[in-house]
Amino acid sequence: AKYAVVAHTETMSSFLNKRTKFVPFVTFGDAAAAVIVERVQADEKFGILSICNYQDLKMLDYVGVDDDWNLYMDDSVIKDRACVNIPKASRECLSEAGWGIGDVDIFVPHQTGNVIVKQAAAELNFPMDKVFLKAQNLYGNVSGSTVPLGLAMLAEEGKLYDGQKILSATAGVGGNYGGFAYLHRKINAEKSNYLL
Repeated sequence: AKYAVVAHTETMSSFLNKRTKFVPFVTFGDAAAAVIVERVQADEKFGILSICNYQDLKMLDYVGVDDDWNLYMDDSVIKDRACVNIPKASRECLSEAGWGIGDVDIFVPHQTGNVIVKQAAAELNFPMDKVFLKAQNLYGNVSGSTVPLGLAMLAEEGKLYDGQKILSATAGVGGNYGGFAYLHRKINAEKSNYLL
């Protein structure tokens, strides 16, 4: 394939009818985001250099959506597993890309809770000033839309630059987790119809 559209729509509000303790704090939000990935011929590797995706079976009974479309979750289990899984996915992606923590310019995670993000960053020895949380800070936990939304915000703000090394890691509802390492390159506009 030459082009791939990666899109995600999140409607977490529809699952919160019985989770009243979250509603006053607007922890979850609804969002949609998409990115277009293009295959280009080049002498060097750039773009997505590594990717991983896993399911944490230990979380199957602790987070999800029931038959009545209500969110159920054990907050402490989610926190504990996310703080293990985000660093695990990050390390795998870094290793496959041949990067160390010091090589990463910005970390774009999916997680809203500062407790999870800060603990995962500390586990990786990753400085918080390089963690991009503006999407979460403005819109809350928009689940799978967080990462493409964060990348779109970076692009809109002119904060994506040639040679930038981006690491992303996620841990979401249902126990899915993963990550990717991305080397940003600005390519000739004449050769591409789609640019970040």
